[in-house]
Amino acid sequence: MPAAIAVGYDGSPSSRRAIDWAADEARLRDRELIIVTVHLTLSAPPPPAEDEPDPSADRQAVRDMLNAAKRDLAERSPRLKVEAELISAATAGAGLVAGSDRWELLVLGERGEGGFAGILVGSTSTQVSAHARCPVVVVRGPGGETGPNAGRVVIGVDESEHSREAVRFGLREARLYQVPATLVHAWRHPMATRDGYLASGLGDRQAMADRALTTISEALSGIHEDFPDVPVKRMAVHGGARQVLLDQSMGARMLVVGSRGHGGFAGLLLGSTSQALLHHADAPVAIVRSARPTTP
Repeated sequence: MPAAIAVGYDGSPSSRRAIDWAADEARLRDRELIIVTVHLTLSAPPPPAEDEPDPSADRQAVRDMLNAAKRDLAERSPRLKVEAELISAATAGAGLVAGSDRWELLVLGERGEGGFAGILVGSTSTQVSAHARCPVVVVRGPGGETGPNAGRVVIGVDESEHSREAVRFGLREARLYQVPATLVHAWRHPMATRDGYLASGLGDRQAMADRALTTISEALSGIHEDFPDVPVKRMAVHGGARQVLLDQSMGARMLVVGSRGHGGFAGLLLGSTSQALLHHADAPVAIVRSARPTTP
């Protein structure tokens, strides 16, 4: 049985938008959609004081919120199979990461307002994107309206193996959406001045641009053949990866990048570029890992 698509929900407007995005994705992939809420618990909770709310009542309130979201989506999308899952964990991030090995894709909103579960508060989206055992999409921006790659899937490319996984994921999404893909590699001469120009006699810009295009071709090798119906545009852009990808994501249907986790809970941190994209990109951002990490 194919794995389901999951979407984190905490009652905030951002998480409701994430549900709508995830529902569209589930229809395209012909997958079940699971709406997931995390009920925050303590490993050894103290006895409640007389004036404190009953923990069981709080859990029931969270479940009621979750079931209401399920009913609402089921009414709006009667042909979509929708389930609800309540996870108990010490933090929202820990709960979502624990469930991620059962899901094909996890979808989150860009930020929340606390809600019951606090799924999207603070750095949770960043934490989950770094640690999850499946690709994570953070729903940002309108996407597909205006910009250099309006309506296209934009894929950030470098020399790493996780970049190749991002290419495969991005081309699969482009095929689902029936749109072209743009593969972008940012390059910068190590001796470039602050305004982007090279000091006299230092380096060959054309040679570096050519090498950047070669990097894109190598990332595509053995993958594009599986998606021959997806038109691909290659872009070698001079500049820092963060700004180049932010610029190219304007109006994109989706921006896809790889995660650079290295194993071990402390080491599974997103690179600074990926973190910037999660906070500032003008399109939904997909973070794709090269392999499922071990359990922390």
